[in-house]
Amino acid sequence: MAALLAEVNDLRSEVSHLKSSLAEMENIADQDLLKPLLNRRAFVRELRRVATFAQRYGSKASLVYFDLDGFKALNDRFGYAAL
Repeated sequence: MAALLAEVNDLRSEVSHLKSSLAEMENIADQDLLKPLLNRRAFVRELRRVATFAQRYGSKASLVYFDLDGFKALNDRFGYAAL
């Protein structure tokens, strides 16, 4: 019986470690490589989440969009290629 309980505890510990690793990998996958911002994958997921919430509960939501003139040229010159 003690061996079985020890095995269950080991499995719980392993599952906890795997959940922690998965959460860390998801955070890495959601971050832009150069800027401390969410990437497109995370943006689309959050946009869907907020839209679903607003629709379900009849609440309002808004999206603010900034268009930075010339940013693409800066990003192309000093961005990902610099990695």
